[in-house]
Amino acid sequence: MRFPFSMATLVASFLVIGVSATFSASDARGQEIAVVDIQHIFKNHYWYKSQMKILAEQGQRTDLELRELRKKAENIKFRLSGREFQVGSKEYRDLQGEFGRAQTDFAVKNSESRKWFLEERSKIFYKVYSEISRSVATFAKRNNIVLVLKYDRNTADPKVPSSVTRMIQSSIIFQADVDITERILRTLPGHAPNIGQKSRNSFK
Repeated sequence: MRFPFSMATLVASFLVIGVSATFSASDARGQEIAVVDIQHIFKNHYWYKSQMKILAEQGQRTDLELRELRKKAENIKFRLSGREFQVGSKEYRDLQGEFGRAQTDFAVKNSESRKWFLEERSKIFYKVYSEISRSVATFAKRNNIVLVLKYDRNTADPKVPSSVTRMIQSSIIFQADVDITERILRTLPGHAPNIGQKSRNSFK
């Protein structure tokens, strides 16, 4: 069993602070708008990366256990297909029962492991995203920011269709140095030290 995860499942289209996305330019007079790259924060968040590594290692151990259970069931099936016992004999029926239990053990372990993995991964995502949301809200209030939008700072590569799709679908076409990603990253508990560059904007 593999345990895939995708950063795309983490991120909503917008992170809105205090107002709806339909405000007019006059509403923002004397106020600020900012952008934040959520994916960049996740990729550079030390605690998040360490927890995902631990989870992946647990997933690998579970894979080994599942392979052993599958191998056990396959070995019993092989014995049933041979001539070790006469079909219908007590020994054959006992082996059939053992095969059924082995299949059940594998199915239960597989289901429970996947459920556990998805729940643990969800908890990690939720914890970090909640921290980001709180940090953004605090930062926005302190700097009179009325709206914070999700932003992808990565440059699109024409040779990579998915990156071009993200560029076209992005809500941000232009931002004039209002990216607060690094500032938010530095405020989060559990982030790696000395990550990110200093921003040139005037936010506090």
